Amino acid sequence: MKDLNESLEVKEFDEANAESRLAVELEERQELAWISCVAKS
Repeated sequence: MKDLNESLEVKEFDEANAESRLAVELEERQELAWISCVAKS
């Protein structure tokens, strides 16, 4: 039973990591889009 709990914790940790990486990528894309808009004007 202990092993199952540990693997569940690892899975949740991996999902949280993936979500934060996605959030960072989205922020970077928004910044790039904003910079390119400013550069065009």
